[in-house]
Amino acid sequence: MIRRKGSLNLSINAIVVLILAITMLGLGLGFMKKMFGATTDQFTDVADQMKEQLMDDLKGSSERLALNKVDMNVKKGTDKEIYFAIRNDEVTTSSLDVCSCITPVTVDTVSGPVQACDKDGSSTTTNDRVYGTDCTGKTSSPSCLAMGSPTYCKWGPAPPSLTNKVFYIGMKCYNAIGSASVAMTAPPTFVTLPSKTVEADGIAVLKAVATVPSTAILTTYTCKLAVCNDGNAPVIAMTTGVATCGASGTPYEDKDFYINVVSG
Repeated sequence: MIRRKGSLNLSINAIVVLILAITMLGLGLGFMKKMFGATTDQFTDVADQMKEQLMDDLKGSSERLALNKVDMNVKKGTDKEIYFAIRNDEVTTSSLDVCSCITPVTVDTVSGPVQACDKDGSSTTTNDRVYGTDCTGKTSSPSCLAMGSPTYCKWGPAPPSLTNKVFYIGMKCYNAIGSASVAMTAPPTFVTLPSKTVEADGIAVLKAVATVPSTAILTTYTCKLAVCNDGNAPVIAMTTGVATCGASGTPYEDKDFYINVVSG
């Protein structure tokens, strides 16, 4: 009977220990989940704040391109995130004339409407842009007759407008302080989207990842972010850092920044 009682006590103790272990494991998992969740939320908040800051920087200036940092330290053999923003303020003009219906300020009964239809706006008797009271036969012709009188047809260049644009992105380190020939054998490299469509009069915030090889030397690299809008990827020349964009030559915008390679 004594042995059976001891066995029973041992079994009860084992059950109690097992319950305590399961409870502690559950508490530990809950704590870890909470910590990791808080860390994820923190990174999300930082990213959102960075996005808002870059957008505010561009909205409050005449610049088209902004970086969250232009001088940064990166350890050898590690990566670093870089945020940048592109503003699309490019005005698109059409080479095709368009037809529009206008109501002139004054009407000349002999030659048609004046002032609003004058090419140079100086004549009150001669009208250079009058094609009768309708744009019949013209491209995209509206019916000016349906708009009532006195409404006349004006044929001329389309007004400039803002449109969505595809921007092509390039990032490259092109020079270094000190022995550039040695430093450029293992420069920092970048990974980012090759292109991005930005809405008319809009701002897009993007992320790039800079990687510094473990074989990089301790120095400061001069790098460039360039953006093209002519359908070509930017080409950044070594040593000089001059950026070009296909046949158009000049990039939409570019900006220099610096990476200081430090020991791990």
